[in-house]
Amino acid sequence: MKIKELEILLSISRSNIRFYEKQGLFSPERKDNNYREYTEQDIKVLKKIIILRKMGFTVEEIKLIQNNELSFTEAMTNAQQRIEDEIEQLNGSLKFIKQVAKKNSSFDEFDIEEHWDTIIESEKSGEKFIDIYKDFLELERELMQRLAKILFPISVVLFMCGIAIGLLGRAFCTRSNDDYTSIQSESFVPDTIETVLYDENLKQIYVCYNDANCVNVYSEEGKFLWCVATPYMRNSYFELQDDKLIICDGDAYIYDSQNGSFLGLENEEKLNLTYDWENEYDDQFTEGNFYFDSFQVYKASADGTLDVIVSRPWWHHIFDYPLCLGLAFLGTMGIGISIFLEKKKDYYAVRKTVVFENYKAKFIKNYFKATTVIHTVYTALNIICAFFTDWLIIGIIPLALHMIISSIILWNMKDRLSWNTGETHVVDFWWAAEIGSFVIAFLSVIVASAIAG
Repeated sequence: MKIKELEILLSISRSNIRFYEKQGLFSPERKDNNYREYTEQDIKVLKKIIILRKMGFTVEEIKLIQNNELSFTEAMTNAQQRIEDEIEQLNGSLKFIKQVAKKNSSFDEFDIEEHWDTIIESEKSGEKFIDIYKDFLELERELMQRLAKILFPISVVLFMCGIAIGLLGRAFCTRSNDDYTSIQSESFVPDTIETVLYDENLKQIYVCYNDANCVNVYSEEGKFLWCVATPYMRNSYFELQDDKLIICDGDAYIYDSQNGSFLGLENEEKLNLTYDWENEYDDQFTEGNFYFDSFQVYKASADGTLDVIVSRPWWHHIFDYPLCLGLAFLGTMGIGISIFLEKKKDYYAVRKTVVFENYKAKFIKNYFKATTVIHTVYTALNIICAFFTDWLIIGIIPLALHMIISSIILWNMKDRLSWNTGETHVVDFWWAAEIGSFVIAFLSVIVASAIAG
C-alpha cells in the first residue's frame, strides 16, 4: 500500500506517518525504487499507535512499551493521571469563562482587577486552571534538546582533535637519533624549550629541548651554529661543564661545547653535575642577560625591553600541550553537558511526580547525588586553597577510581533491576550530574595549579 492510500484509510496525514516512522515506532519496507511499501502489519502497528495516542499515551511511552521497558498498565496509569489533571484544569478554566461571560460582553468591559482577585482566590482554595507555567518549561526543554544535539557532535570533534593533535605532537617531538656522534641540522621539532644555557666565553646560546633530546646552538645574535641530538631519553637533563655540553639521563652524552664534536659516553653518576635547572624569565631584566620561556629566547636591552633572539616557528604552537589538553577538556565538558541537558529534559518531566518503588533505585540516585555534591565541594576547596594557601588538594586519582568503579558496579546493578520510567529518568539525570561534576573537579586541579603557580 502506498502512503496516499494509507492517509485515506487511517484518516491521518502523511506528516503524522512520517513522524511515527522517524520516532522509530515502525519501519516500513522500501522497494528497489526506494519507495515505501506499507504492509498489513504496518497498518496494524499504525492503528495501535493511533489508538494509544488518542488514549493520551505519549510517543515516548509507546516506544518504551514496544521495547518492553514500560508496562502497559503503568503507561495507562500515567495517561489517566495526566488526563484527570488536564480535565480538572479545563473545568476550572471553563467555570471561570462562564463567570466572566455573564459580566462582560466585550474586552473593553473586562475588569482586570476583579477577575485577577477571583482567580487568585480560586487557586488558593485548590481550584486548578490551565497551567501556563509550563509554557516556558516546554520552550526550555526544546532549547535544551536542540543545544544538546548541536553540542554533542561539536564536543566529540573537539575531543578527538585534542587527542589527535597531542599524539601527533608527541610523535613529532620525540626523536631518536642513532647517529648521536655527528652534528645535526637545526632542529625544529614542535617541542617546548626546556632550558637555555649560555657560555660567556664562547658567546653561545644553547637552546635545549627535553622530549627531543636535542640542543640547538646559536650565536648572541641568534645565528644558528650547530645542533646535537641523542637517542631518545625521557626527561633528559642539560648542563655546561668545563667547555663540555652534557645531555644525560642515566647515560651522559658529552660534546665539545665549541663545535659540537662528540667526546664520549659516560655514566651520569661519574660526573659532578649541579642539576641547576633555572628558567630565567621573570619580571626583572638585566641589560645583556638572556631570558627564555617555552617559545622564545630573549636578550634584555638597555631600556629594559626584551629582544627576540631565537623563536620557535609559529606552527609549533598547534602542538603545545595546553592547546591539546584544552581542546580535549572542552570536548569532554561539552559531551558531559550535552548528556546532562538530554537527561535534564527527561528529569524535569517526571521529578515532581516520580515515586520510588524500588529502594535500590532510590539508593543509587542518592549515591550519585551525594558524589555530585562531593565533587562540587572538592572543586570549591581546591580553588580556595590555590588562592589563599600554598598547597592543593591532590586527591583526583582516588576520586576518579572511586567514581569509575562505583559507576560500573551501580550501572550493572541498574541493568538487572526492574525500574519504572520515572525512576530511570531521575537516576540517569544524577548519574550525568556526577560525571559532569567530576570533569569540573578534574579541571579545577589544573586551574588551581595555575593559580598557585
